[in-house]
Amino acid sequence: MQDYDEAEGADHELSDDDSATVECPSCSREIYEDAVRCPYCEEYVTTSGSTTSRKPKWVIVTAVICIYAILHSYLWALFS
Repeated sequence: MQDYDEAEGADHELSDDDSATVECPSCSREIYEDAVRCPYCEEYVTTSGSTTSRKPKWVIVTAVICIYAILHSYLWALFS
């Protein structure tokens, strides 16, 4: 009689006859190529190849305007 682990294939290593696999960009383990999320580290897999997120332009513009307003009012009060 086989153990439950052997019978059910508890070792989830991927064999050559399975679907194409790729390396997870987060944990570097082999996952299915069409996976949306890594089953090991549970990070989402992106197809763009970039892991950095960019801030929306309105956030940058708002920050620049706030800095300008603060500096302008400070300098106005300093030289008035």
